[in-house]
Amino acid sequence: MRFVKKSVFITMLLLTVGLMVFARGSTEQVPAEGGERLPAISILINESPWLDAFRKIVDVYEKETGNEVEIVGNPYSALLTRITNTLTAPESEFDIVILDEVWSNQFYDGELVACLTDIDPDFAFDEGVIEYNWATRWDHELGTNAESGKIYSVPINGNMQILYYRSDLLEEAGFEPPETWDDVFRIAEYFYDPPNMYGMVGRATGRPDFGLQAILHSLGGYLLDYDTNDRTWDVGINKPEAHEALDIYLRLVKQYSPDDYTNFGQAQMISLMQSGRVPMIYTVTAAAPNFDNPAVSSVAGLVNATVVPGPRPGEHAPTTGIQPFAIPNNLPDDRKQAALTFLEWVLQPEVQVQFGKFGGIVTRQDAWETLAEDPKFWWAGAVADSTPYAHGQIRVTVGGRIFSVLETLLRSVVAGDTEPAETLRRAEVEIHTIMEAAGYVVK
Repeated sequence: MRFVKKSVFITMLLLTVGLMVFARGSTEQVPAEGGERLPAISILINESPWLDAFRKIVDVYEKETGNEVEIVGNPYSALLTRITNTLTAPESEFDIVILDEVWSNQFYDGELVACLTDIDPDFAFDEGVIEYNWATRWDHELGTNAESGKIYSVPINGNMQILYYRSDLLEEAGFEPPETWDDVFRIAEYFYDPPNMYGMVGRATGRPDFGLQAILHSLGGYLLDYDTNDRTWDVGINKPEAHEALDIYLRLVKQYSPDDYTNFGQAQMISLMQSGRVPMIYTVTAAAPNFDNPAVSSVAGLVNATVVPGPRPGEHAPTTGIQPFAIPNNLPDDRKQAALTFLEWVLQPEVQVQFGKFGGIVTRQDAWETLAEDPKFWWAGAVADSTPYAHGQIRVTVGGRIFSVLETLLRSVVAGDTEPAETLRRAEVEIHTIMEAAGYVVK
């Protein structure tokens, strides 16, 4: 079994990202009448389309409590480096940092973020909070996310995939919203009329595995699987389900797409949908407001959403891409408590609904169901329907390295530089090597 000492882990991170930042001292804010005196807190968050919604909900918190919150936006490309710097400093510059599902586990495993029950032994999630396959927890003995693990974070951005479709076009052509991959291909074939209209477009760059995973998991396959009985990992990228998934993925990305499909990432997919030249795409929940903005979209009011398809109705596996908030462990107790107070506040049902109305991607099932009652949030029902099927990404400390390998190999096969079977064989070898080098026991 794999055990990484905290001092070794910190040293490795420092060698990777460079110099540490200077620590910030805490200040105090006069509380609201009758409230508790808490230090001001600072939150490091990535610059994203939902950042404005978060600023608005923080304004509500400040008015309700009298506690002060500073929001520091950071480009996503430089986020990991800045987070690593602040978590390994003598004292963290920030009181809350946003993590990413793909690389949060390295900070849980190294105990660089605080276990929330160490701050408050009574802390727990109520049943309305979505934990996204235990992405907020880490079991140090098992070396993975598990219900048995300690709670290290709070989900704040509940991104997952949903399928967007042109309700007007499908209705006119007599199609129901697609439930299966065969439905997707029938619709794509019907509408494919380049250069005026394309049938489907997929994610060929910028984490192309994100699109592949939804197909793979819906077929019952996996990138990595953990056997809790003998505590070994199995690499599934070269199994029959993966070969079938790659075939479907390549059809989605290439067959009904523009000629420059090799350059298509999430932004290009959304743009093509906004321009009215594709009847459907599947991508993150956060994309939804892009289609309603008449300043940038020609399809405002014409888009609806549903659960990402699978091989058969009811066999779905939308991939999650969540971001949780965590509290640095290198903080004094008063700053940790002030940070946890904010996190508990933002998880309240009524706060989550308000956050969603501001444009946030909420992390409560009851909040999604409430938002779905308002036609303005036409995508909320699709998200609420998707959460029972949601499938997390790789849950190991070296997930980032594995996804980097997959990015290179998938881009190569999309471009036609390698054959599908050879691509998956190479992926299996490289993932196996990465896992063993990190100390995991692999079958």
